[in-house]
Amino acid sequence: MKVDPRQAASHRTLQEVGLPPWYQPGGYDRAWLAAITMPETACLRSAFAGAADPLHTLGTLAPDEVPLQIDTEGRWPEEVQFLNWQWLQASDAGLAAALRNALVVAFKDRGLTPEALSSRVRLTTLVLHPVPHATTPYVGAVFVCDWDEEHGAGVLLHGTTVLATGDADTGMDLERALAHRAAMLTGRG
Repeated sequence: MKVDPRQAASHRTLQEVGLPPWYQPGGYDRAWLAAITMPETACLRSAFAGAADPLHTLGTLAPDEVPLQIDTEGRWPEEVQFLNWQWLQASDAGLAAALRNALVVAFKDRGLTPEALSSRVRLTTLVLHPVPHATTPYVGAVFVCDWDEEHGAGVLLHGTTVLATGDADTGMDLERALAHRAAMLTGRG
């Protein structure tokens, strides 16, 4: 990410060895923002999302980067979230394929086909949910789409396994992620 130094100076910044900086702009007191290099997933990113990109005030994303929101529930990021970051980068191709498939399956009634995907749905951000001790991350993907400009589209995943698809709030659904984790830990998931 090419950062405007004047803009970055006005935000809290967290530096962790081996990772790009994480920023906490005003209004994000429960989350941190970062740019993550994921070339396959970046192909889903929106060139026209503009202000929907949560990092747009800090600078310009490289073509192979995706905006990432690291939810922390108002705390500092936990070590598992740093590990989840690395998992995301290592699983780029699988995550991109899971997202494409989930969108086409969920929105086929809107005429969404694999060929039309890139012109009708565009990723604005990935959300790394704060699920304790989850070494396989719970990830939300938030999209703008041409059939619902107000609510967008969203996908909630555990790793590359799709848990839910719906409007943008689906990708932000921490409660559903926590319920899935609890069910897995008790053998009901």
